[in-house]
Amino acid sequence: GKAMVMKDSYLSIAKANSSDDVIGKKDFFSMTWKKVFEEANDSKASDIHIQQFEDSIRVRLRILGELCIIQEILETPEIRTTLIN
Repeated sequence: GKAMVMKDSYLSIAKANSSDDVIGKKDFFSMTWKKVFEEANDSKASDIHIQQFEDSIRVRLRILGELCIIQEILETPEIRTTLIN
């Protein structure tokens, strides 16, 4: 079926720390996925789908059988690759 967009449950769009501070970057990656897992738990999602596109990452949750987009991550290719890894 079609993916349903739940605008009221969108997580805020993740923005990377532009500094070269390694701790700051680790915190960014940890917090990004922590928010996804919290949203999945709160929504009682049965699974998490992560799609990598040329210019973004889309995170969707399956809630009551429907795939719902919860986050679009628009970052540099390096950051997107690190998030996926």
